[in-house]
Amino acid sequence: MTAPKDVFLRRVSGHDSAYWVDRVQALIWESVDVDSDPVHPDCDVAGWLSKLTAEVVTSLPQKSNKDENIAAAQALAVILTVWGVRIAIAKGMDPNRPLPLRRSALVRGRLAQLALFDALSDSTKDFVYFPQEFNFPWGPGARGGSFR
Repeated sequence: MTAPKDVFLRRVSGHDSAYWVDRVQALIWESVDVDSDPVHPDCDVAGWLSKLTAEVVTSLPQKSNKDENIAAAQALAVILTVWGVRIAIAKGMDPNRPLPLRRSALVRGRLAQLALFDALSDSTKDFVYFPQEFNFPWGPGARGGSFR
């Protein structure tokens, strides 16, 4: 069975999560300052994120009736979530790293997972984010409109 994240990413970008995790890793290494700390070198974070964003936008289907802003944001969210969650686990499980750093990576990763779950499931601020009327499209009284 193909994982939902890969079905989604292939549909919007033509690539699966393994491809995008590899791209993130490559872009990070391309953005490393080789003259900085050899153990954990400095990196141009804004630089690799900008390159990733450009690659994702370029990979979107050309003839789409979907909102490109939403498609790009969703693709980036999935890509960065997969990379961010999996890298925290990889660092936490790496026996070559000192135990305090491994444990810290796992705790930070779990806190990020909780924050992501909250972002996905908490609708209490939807009216603040998007001040509009909300009408459940499958419920009794569902109504449609037109863009005017």
